[in-house]
Amino acid sequence: MPRIAVDAMGGDLAPETPVAGAVEALNELPDDHQILLVGRRDAIAAQLGKREVETSHRLTIVDAADQIGMHEKPLTAVRSKPRSSIRVGLELHKRGDADAF
Repeated sequence: MPRIAVDAMGGDLAPETPVAGAVEALNELPDDHQILLVGRRDAIAAQLGKREVETSHRLTIVDAADQIGMHEKPLTAVRSKPRSSIRVGLELHKRGDADAF
């Protein structure tokens, strides 16, 4: 089962846009694909609720509580915030828990 991790907190319109894209992709991908939405669990769950989508074996939320602000230096932020969505997503991929990020 291919597992795709998505940084649900990345981008200007996060988490709304990444979650919407992940749901749309899941509807088009073969049934053996799984999407891991990485980010703040409450914010992602709220977006899924708006779309009346529930988590399942194909759609999972991976909690990442830290946020990186636009004003922060990227390298410093990634190093100092181990629970940020980008860092958690990269770790999932590094450990083999996600096939793509």
